Amino acid sequence: MKLGDFEIHLLVAGRMRFDGGLVFGVVPKVVWERYKPADDRNLVELACVGAVVRLGGKVIVCETGIGAKLDEKRARQVDLREPEGLLAALGRLGIRPEEVDVVLSTHLHWDHAGGFTRTSPGGGVAITFPKAKHFYQRREFDYALEPDPRSKAAYLAEDFVPVAEAGLVEFVDGDAEILPGVELRFTGGHTPGNQVVIFRSGELAVAMCGDLVGVQPHLRRAWNSGGDLDVVTALQQKGRLLDEAARHRWLLLLGHEAEHPAGYVDAAGAWTPEPALGAV
Repeated sequence: MKLGDFEIHLLVAGRMRFDGGLVFGVVPKVVWERYKPADDRNLVELACVGAVVRLGGKVIVCETGIGAKLDEKRARQVDLREPEGLLAALGRLGIRPEEVDVVLSTHLHWDHAGGFTRTSPGGGVAITFPKAKHFYQRREFDYALEPDPRSKAAYLAEDFVPVAEAGLVEFVDGDAEILPGVELRFTGGHTPGNQVVIFRSGELAVAMCGDLVGVQPHLRRAWNSGGDLDVVTALQQKGRLLDEAARHRWLLLLGHEAEHPAGYVDAAGAWTPEPALGAV
């Protein structure tokens, strides 16, 4: 899909099922299940939503999903499918991993940064995009190295540490325009260094929401992810994003929406999918 100066393609970098309580927090199941039916294990269907953007001669990958490094037990727990979805989609676009210039993620949880690295032929860990500059929020990286007990299982060092050790990380602190038309907006809330990635061209904009707006029901102002560390901040930042998106008709990509992840929101919170942006 062409939007102003950039071309964007939607990627599904894996599909999985997560516990509905984690997805919806304090919202009662009898309420959220109207919108996201659960199976007999209370799991709801999710996707790892990402994008590849061509802008100013650069190839940018945003959100890499879980990847294919998970051990069999953990992959089975989340019913992981299409773990190679990111690389498969890039292949369909004719993009080799070494041709990617920039890699971005909204935060460093294993279901967003897992594709930064892959299992090497020798059984070790290799960097998936060996020539790409990866951008981390400094406070996200620092926290991910020593998370509190609640978040410990959400970060896997083998996802993001090897990239830093290879000298392929540029750290940012807060809001930053890393390239003309590519903005990292610090939000906090979900994690200490959570950010939204915004691509702009004139009056047009696309926002990668990550877990700030993970699924369509999270468009409701009082609903949030059960994984948010700072709920008040997350809700405030989500409200700010949704207000701007409605006012300026930004295209939103919802971080884990399995059915219609790309679309527009209005001031009342109604969602209109963008049919021109289907998954590659």
